[in-house]
Amino acid sequence: MTDLAAGVTRYPAGAAAGRMPRVLWLVGGLCFVVGVVAAFVTGGDPRWIAGIAAVGILLPLVSLLLPWWLRPVLLIGVTVAAGLSVDRIGIESTGWDWGRDRDLAYAACYFGSLILGLALLWKASDRRAWRRRLASAEGAPPSGQDPTGGRKIGRLLIWSDRKYEYEVADPSVEAALQAVRALDGENHTLVSIHIGRGELDVGGDAAGTMIIQQSDNRRSWRNGYQVADPAVIDRKTDPWADGRPKINITYAGADKVYPDQLLTTLPAAEAAVRSWVERAERDRSLNWWRMPGWDGLQRPPALQERDTPGGSSGSGDTDASHGL
Repeated sequence: MTDLAAGVTRYPAGAAAGRMPRVLWLVGGLCFVVGVVAAFVTGGDPRWIAGIAAVGILLPLVSLLLPWWLRPVLLIGVTVAAGLSVDRIGIESTGWDWGRDRDLAYAACYFGSLILGLALLWKASDRRAWRRRLASAEGAPPSGQDPTGGRKIGRLLIWSDRKYEYEVADPSVEAALQAVRALDGENHTLVSIHIGRGELDVGGDAAGTMIIQQSDNRRSWRNGYQVADPAVIDRKTDPWADGRPKINITYAGADKVYPDQLLTTLPAAEAAVRSWVERAERDRSLNWWRMPGWDGLQRPPALQERDTPGGSSGSGDTDASHGL
């Protein structure tokens, strides 16, 4: 790709796969276990239980072969057809009667299996979308590193515009600075630098107002940090208080409003990037304000989808804040 600098990989915008929330595994597994146990406790036939579980799990996976809009038709159709068949054939052929506890347990087993199957379908869809993303790469070979969901990855620089998403594995300081200097507040509004589970985000306009956010463990942004005006020195100084000036900026493609005390300019962004890339720590010349817990106002939707609320950023912190 003659229009790409050395080491840069480019993907079509929107090629990234949305990763499956881990809680879906817990819900699916729990419903499956409860359904199977209920079927056994109420005297269910092991052969029927195995068959019901197999249908519930495999049905969503089979639907992966169909267009997305046909999948719910198949799932609902088979479920309704099975229910009507049992109700019609019912007592004479199978001994099933929806009014009996055992047969209600069979139904619970089926729906538990179906939920687990849907979790497996989502996982399979994720993997297929990720393979397609890697196959669409142009320029340098794709890193294969996935920064979503709080995963621990290597060193990865990512940014995007309206048409493409870009990445550089093991970026140099100069590559990161060039990406930050290209922020224009319109097409380019976010640069992220991942190191392990840590992340430094720079957004806004390099020629105007910028925002800098950092977390040592991006599984959560509780107790993450933002570069702030020196006047913001502790939690008692609330920059979000009514009456304080607010400024509109475009950050990660979203129109956001932040207190002017939490926004900065290019020289601070360059200092933050140099320290982060070179030493994986917050630059000590800057004032870092500890973000007060999980707050949707702090992170644009695109970044919230990539983050994982509920983790902890308390381990491995580099205490580079001042007065906090």
